[in-house]
Amino acid sequence: MVTNFQEHYSQREDEELLLVAGDRESLSDEARSALDAEMAKRKLPFARGRAVKLQQDRYLAREKKSLGKVFRSRRSRYRLGFAD
Repeated sequence: MVTNFQEHYSQREDEELLLVAGDRESLSDEARSALDAEMAKRKLPFARGRAVKLQQDRYLAREKKSLGKVFRSRRSRYRLGFAD
């Protein structure tokens, strides 16, 4: 578990910080303060964090949906006797 949040966040890429910022309400007070300080230091816009998080969530949802289609089609092929 991370206890030195300032050091941890200082070692992260901007995109990683923006992803965390998009879900900042789930952080502890100490982690949130360290994140805010690091983002201010780098002049990263807080509003962009939410947009990056939403974009990632949409991407993951699309990927999950695509994988579901692949697995369903494979199961169908096996049921019909068309093994690879």
